[in-house]
Amino acid sequence: MNRTSFRVPVNQPGSNMPQYNPQQLPATPGAGVSARLSDSAGQIVAQGADQQGRQLEMLGRGMQQVAKAGYDLHTDYQTGRAREAFNQLRAEEMDIKARLAGITGKDAIDPQNGVQASIAKWQQDARARLTKDLGGMARDLFDQAAELHLANLTAWGIEKHTGEERTYLNQQDEGTIALDAYAMLSDPLNTTTVKNGLENIKGRYRALRDRNGWSDEITQAKLNTQAEKVFSKMVDSQLDGDNLGAAHELLGRYGEYMGGSRSALEVRITAKGRELQARARAEQEMRFVSSFAADPLQGIAEISTPEGQAKYGLDAKAALGVRSMLQTQWSFNKQVEKERRDTYTTDAVNGIYATLTGDPNKNIPPDPAKAYQDLQNSNLDALTKLEMGRKLEDGTIGKTRDAAAVNDMARLIIGGEVDSDAPIDVMLAQGKASVGDVAMLKGMRKDMDGPLKDYLKRGDALVGNAFARPQFAAGTPEAAIKEDRARNQLQRAITEAYKKGGPEAVEKLFSSDLPMSIMSSNAVSVDDELNNLDRVLNVGRTDKRPIESADDYVSRRTKGVAQ
Repeated sequence: MNRTSFRVPVNQPGSNMPQYNPQQLPATPGAGVSARLSDSAGQIVAQGADQQGRQLEMLGRGMQQVAKAGYDLHTDYQTGRAREAFNQLRAEEMDIKARLAGITGKDAIDPQNGVQASIAKWQQDARARLTKDLGGMARDLFDQAAELHLANLTAWGIEKHTGEERTYLNQQDEGTIALDAYAMLSDPLNTTTVKNGLENIKGRYRALRDRNGWSDEITQAKLNTQAEKVFSKMVDSQLDGDNLGAAHELLGRYGEYMGGSRSALEVRITAKGRELQARARAEQEMRFVSSFAADPLQGIAEISTPEGQAKYGLDAKAALGVRSMLQTQWSFNKQVEKERRDTYTTDAVNGIYATLTGDPNKNIPPDPAKAYQDLQNSNLDALTKLEMGRKLEDGTIGKTRDAAAVNDMARLIIGGEVDSDAPIDVMLAQGKASVGDVAMLKGMRKDMDGPLKDYLKRGDALVGNAFARPQFAAGTPEAAIKEDRARNQLQRAITEAYKKGGPEAVEKLFSSDLPMSIMSSNAVSVDDELNNLDRVLNVGRTDKRPIESADDYVSRRTKGVAQ
């Protein structure tokens, strides 16, 4: 019988299935001597043994296939577990990489919690946590894959740390340079401060060169740019503060560091010198003008001679400029005095008139006596006091008017020559304008500051042209009354049209027949001239010449009308 099927399995390394090792054994005992000697018997015995051996070999092969299938299932299971742990590792690795990518500066290079420290801590924790439940084969597979993958993360962390460290140290050096420059600019005349600051700046640029791989040329260029900026700013700051001497000193001491800015600074220093000289002269002139502000004419007299100019340190050109300023001051003083006087006149006249008429709404009775006393105690000019006193005495103040004077005032207002209400109030005091006239003239002055200004000028021009032509009674009270009436009517029409329809309505008014109708209805006639002649003959005429007889006056007036 062949016993080759009975083989001892030998475990082979790796994933190979167990193999059977052939063993050389002696022939199986059991056949008799006669059988061994007999060929037939020997063949029968051999055939039986071979058949049994083949059956055992087939059984062994089946057992080998079953063992191999079980081994493959075991390998797939271990590989799956290793893959699952590795996928978890990759997911966590992406998360920590994303988080660490956002850390910059000092935080990124912190030895405890920086990028590299965080990666090392996570790797150690992840390996221990993810391999805790893995068997030998799965653990070996996980370690092989993780080693290569985590090596990439470690390299990224080193690169991130290096870059952030370089940036952080660069920023430190740049900040130190800025602080040293600030210290130099804060005390530019202190040579020790400036020297130390400059040396520190040079050292920082050397550190930047070594860390960033700059060439010596680019390092020197950056240093030159920084030095030019700092030392030029030193001079600029002194010039801004009008410290010309310090600017000169700094330019001479540190000019070599200022590069191309030096020439521009020299030009600015020269210009600043001229500016300061001009300012000093101007201040001297202003002090002189201020000393004679109350009496500019006296100041003009003081510098009217070369001796006077030399006394105050002025040349002829400067004296001419000072004279002009004094004249301006004199005009200003006159304007201020006029405004003060106008205000006083308006307040005084209105106060006296209010006392005269009383105020029924406030139960204040009229008091003519006090009004007269207030007039006498006032500082109104002599003519106004005299005329207003007469009107108070005869009780006609505010009730009389001079149409020609009212016309003249209206023309002055429209011409922009009246800048206060005082002249109008004086007309009331002197009996040249009634209360209504005063209200009308003040309203007109107010309108001249508004949108009606141009329209009122156009209306006044129409009236002026209409009454300026040679005509009967020209220049007589009758003509003045009618001119005044025409002006008032046209101005009221303009004001009402503007209120109702604005500029369009006023333009429509000027295009209508209304202005001409107003002029025609107020035109003087022969009767007006005859009335004037009759008054001259019976009462006298203010424009009659002193040596002229009544007949000569009538003849002259008649010739004027005929012309």
